[in-house]
Amino acid sequence: MQQKSVALLMIEEKPKELLAVENAAMEFDASTIIRLCKDLLGITRGLRETWCLESIKVQPNDETKKKADNEAVKEVFDKFNQLIDRIAALESSSV
Repeated sequence: MQQKSVALLMIEEKPKELLAVENAAMEFDASTIIRLCKDLLGITRGLRETWCLESIKVQPNDETKKKADNEAVKEVFDKFNQLIDRIAALESSSV
C-alpha cells in the first residue's frame, strides 16, 4: 500500500509531457527488445538447421569405395551432398 502511494507521488510530481515521453521511451525499448529476441531466435534456428544439415553429409568409407566403383553410386553421393549444401546456403541466407 505504501509502495503504491510512493509510486503515485512520483507520478503526480512529474508533468504529463514528461510522463508521456517516458512512456513512449519504455514502449520503444520494449519493442526493440522483442525485435532483437526474434532476430536472435531466427539466427539460432538457422545455425541449428545448418549444423544439422552439415552433419548428415554422406562420406563413403574405404570399404564402400572398394565395393562402389560404380559411377552411378558416386554420382548419387555427390548430388546428395550438393543438395545439402544448397539447402544450408539457402537457410543461412534467409537468416
